[in-house]
Amino acid sequence: MTKIVGVSLVKNEENFIAWALMNVVDFFDEILVMDNLSEDNTRKIVDSLASEHKNIKVIQVRRANRTHNHIENFVGTPTWMLKIDGDEILDPSGLAQLLNQILKGQYDSHCLIEASAVNVLGFDFSESRVFGYGQPNTLSSLLLYNMNSIAGWHNTRSERLHPIRKIVLKPGYSRIETYQFWKNYSWDNSLFRGLHLCFFPPSFLVDSLNDNSFYNSRDNFTDMELGRIIRRMVSRNYPNWKLREIHRKMNKLRRHESERSIINLCQR
Repeated sequence: MTKIVGVSLVKNEENFIAWALMNVVDFFDEILVMDNLSEDNTRKIVDSLASEHKNIKVIQVRRANRTHNHIENFVGTPTWMLKIDGDEILDPSGLAQLLNQILKGQYDSHCLIEASAVNVLGFDFSESRVFGYGQPNTLSSLLLYNMNSIAGWHNTRSERLHPIRKIVLKPGYSRIETYQFWKNYSWDNSLFRGLHLCFFPPSFLVDSLNDNSFYNSRDNFTDMELGRIIRRMVSRNYPNWKLREIHRKMNKLRRHESERSIINLCQR
């Protein structure tokens, strides 16, 4: 019998973790939340959600780069697995339809399903829209793995569901056969879509990016303000590789700004 499992590795994610989990709780048979020694209210929030939803299981992990071993038992089983970060907000209505398709075996020939995703830089609540950038200008982290297509995925020094290059597929499967919702459907018609709030403070422990008016209009996003975001990221003690990634994304943003509807993403 096909099983759908979510995996969430969190650390100081109190601002959005409840929204992220509640939007997907009906999609999964099981959600494994791994709390990496959070110092804010993250653990209290996820424990509260777990007390209300029996499919949410919370454990504490001390080393994030040792969490892949928690998913290795699912390799080769009729399971679909999705990594949910504490700042990723999926569309629950779309997931309900996607679930029916998965259970009918519609994607069994694919080893991976890739969502439509937008890295959000601002909200226009009056128009129920966000602005930011998505594929092909960024790689989606919203990947649904067909664990039954995998013969081996062993890595003792890695975060959950990382790295993809370590996957050994069963005969008959190919990574070329990834089903990409962002290529096959427009944003409004995609069943598998989500917002990545990676440029918003995940916790009170992280400084706010100036005041809320900063996000009110895309006209405010000049090079100066984009630079301010990057400087704030520096204050968050991001490693050098992450800063290089942010610079790369911001440069793409200057050339490829886009808008996406967020209707249905705020249902819960």
